Amino acid sequence: RCFPDSECSCHDINLSTESSAPKKSQKESLGTYHLYSVYQDFPVYQHASGLFYLYHKEENWLISDRIGSESGGIQNQGDSDRWPYRLKTSWEYADPTADGWQWRYDMEMSLVCKQDPCSLNGCGMNSLCAAKDGRAICTCLKGYTGDPRIRCYPEQHDSSCQCTRIRVNSTGG
Repeated sequence: RCFPDSECSCHDINLSTESSAPKKSQKESLGTYHLYSVYQDFPVYQHASGLFYLYHKEENWLISDRIGSESGGIQNQGDSDRWPYRLKTSWEYADPTADGWQWRYDMEMSLVCKQDPCSLNGCGMNSLCAAKDGRAICTCLKGYTGDPRIRCYPEQHDSSCQCTRIRVNSTGG
């Protein structure tokens, strides 16, 4: 099952890391996930073991043993892209060895869809990715400049301008 049907290019995704701590504490959550269902208009993926789910809830992507749970062992609180394998922010994992409930960022953790060039060769922050002819095409967001494959920054404005007022037009122009 897929939602919407026209966007069903990634049925299998893989969550991996090179970092030793999450490999040890979250090893059951790492590996292959298969497209499973829909929850709150977002796709749900089920781990190959059948024990864990990757789903979207309240601006977060979570991995938990129950769809809809408020928390999970791995999460991403970044941009709320429709597809979790296109997120540009770092994944976090629960570290049971730390005092209390501690979240740790894992800069090495990645979620990849082999069929999506934007997943394999993601674009940088403040950029958009479009797949064309099997390649990722990156462009900076409007009002940003830079190398969209790495990072786009707000466009610089003339610092010699002594503007103290702006004119706002509510007609959409």
